[in-house]
Amino acid sequence: MANARAVLVTGGARGIGRGIAQSFLQAGHRVMIADLPVLAGAADSESPHYALATAAERDATVAELARFGDVRSAALDVTDAESCESAVQATL
Repeated sequence: MANARAVLVTGGARGIGRGIAQSFLQAGHRVMIADLPVLAGAADSESPHYALATAAERDATVAELARFGDVRSAALDVTDAESCESAVQATL
């Protein structure tokens, strides 16, 4: 696709974010799915509103979505500037 773009989708391993990532892939864009990293030993109770995606879940989503195009994954904490910069650089 001549107008393909690099797209960073936060929360892209599951749910709505996964659907958004798939839509961008189907439109011919390169996609980086990003989710908050789950620290070793962290319990889901630390995130009362939703369960965090593990690295294995991000990898599984990448494997499933790869049939639609160029997709990768990254750990991303949007409250950390360095984490954001790293994810953006990895996306480009």
